[in-house]
Amino acid sequence: MKDKTLLARLRRKDAAALSELIDKYSAYVGTVVYGICAGKLPREDMEELAADIFLTLWKSAATLRADTLTPWLGAVARNAAKNRLRQQNQESELFEDRIELPDVSPEEKLSAQEERGRVLAALEQLAPADRDVFVRHYYWRQTVKMIANETGINENTVKTRLVRGREKLRAALSEEEYND
Repeated sequence: MKDKTLLARLRRKDAAALSELIDKYSAYVGTVVYGICAGKLPREDMEELAADIFLTLWKSAATLRADTLTPWLGAVARNAAKNRLRQQNQESELFEDRIELPDVSPEEKLSAQEERGRVLAALEQLAPADRDVFVRHYYWRQTVKMIANETGINENTVKTRLVRGREKLRAALSEEEYND
């Protein structure tokens, strides 16, 4: 089916049209994302990123023209992939020495530093995308909506990553306690 017809159906919120566009363009979008993110993001994060691009297509259908669909998808995929990598690089600068401790005893400082080290080690075990969302929410105090707007991912995806991050962090910290 022609893109013009599919876009017209998409504007009427026809989910089947979106499905047809995904079938038609998923290899293209996946190739663009993979070309930028290969070796830098896990496969499931690249797949999620590609899915988010089609969500953006769904939301932007009213403003698109059929003759610009392929370049638009390529540009959105390229920008989303680069943004995700940028976020990953920013999060690696985490918060090592940003937390200032009030006047406390040397033992309390040491204990707090050890605790911070355990938390940072546990955070490193999270997938980069999960870690980014987790740090934005719990350290930078960003809301789910703010994270979704800044990262270009769906709010439900943000919530899922927060749940996944909490579960993995809890497991990593409790496993460490068990091993101590």
